Amino acid sequence: MSTHHEERKVLITGASSGIGLATARLLTSIGHEVWGTAREVHRLPAMERFHPIRIDLNDTASIRSGFQQAEQEAGEISVLINNAGNVINGPLEALAAEALQSQMETLFLGPLELMRLALPGMRRRNTGIIINVTSLAGRFPIPFNAGYSSAKAALSVATECLCLELTGTDIRVVDFSPVISQRTFSGARACCGDRFAKPMSLTAGSRGWPRRRNSARPLNLASRLMSFSACCATARRRRL
Repeated sequence: MSTHHEERKVLITGASSGIGLATARLLTSIGHEVWGTAREVHRLPAMERFHPIRIDLNDTASIRSGFQQAEQEAGEISVLINNAGNVINGPLEALAAEALQSQMETLFLGPLELMRLALPGMRRRNTGIIINVTSLAGRFPIPFNAGYSSAKAALSVATECLCLELTGTDIRVVDFSPVISQRTFSGARACCGDRFAKPMSLTAGSRGWPRRRNSARPLNLASRLMSFSACCATARRRRL
C-alpha cells in the first residue's frame, strides 16, 4: 500500500486503539478508505475516510454481518488486516476452558472467518492483500501466556498455508510479526510478581527477542506494517 498507488478499500480489525488505530490514521492520511472495527463502535475514531463497523470476533454472526456491511459500503474489500487482539494471562492449568476458547476465537478463529469471507471477492478480481498481525510470542513462547502464544502461532501457520493455496494468483498474504508488547510482558509478570521480571529479561536476551523500546510503539509498528506491506507487489508472502 503506497501513496503512489490507487486508493485501497481497507478493512482492519481492532481499530479503536494501539496498532490498529495508528494504522487506520496513517492509511486515511494518504488517501485510502478504511473500514475499522471494534466490539464497541463508540470507541472508534471520527475522521475523514474512516468508516466504523461493529464486529465481535467471538461471534460468527457478528463477523459475517459486519463484513457484509463493510463490503456493501465499500463495493469491494481490497485489503484485509487482521489486527484485533487481547491477552489472557495466567498459569495454563488455572485458565478456564472458556477463557482459552475466547482467546482462540479472537486471535485465530475470527481472523480465519474474515479471510474466508474476503477471499471469494479477491479471487474474482484476482487481486488483494491479506495482512495477519501475529506476534513473536508465537515463535518465542512466554510463560503464563500459553493461550496467546498458541493462538498467534496458529494464525502464523494458517497464513503460510493460505499462501501456498493462493499460488498462481495475484493475492498477496503477509505475516506481520511485531515485537512482543509491554502489555504482554506486564501481564505475565503480574502472575508471579517481581521474581519474574529478571528471568524474563534474561530469557528475552538469550532467545533473541528485540530489546528496542521504541519499536513496540503503535505508531512505529503501524509505519513498519505499511512499509512492509508495500513489498507485496513483488513477493507472494513475507514475514517480519
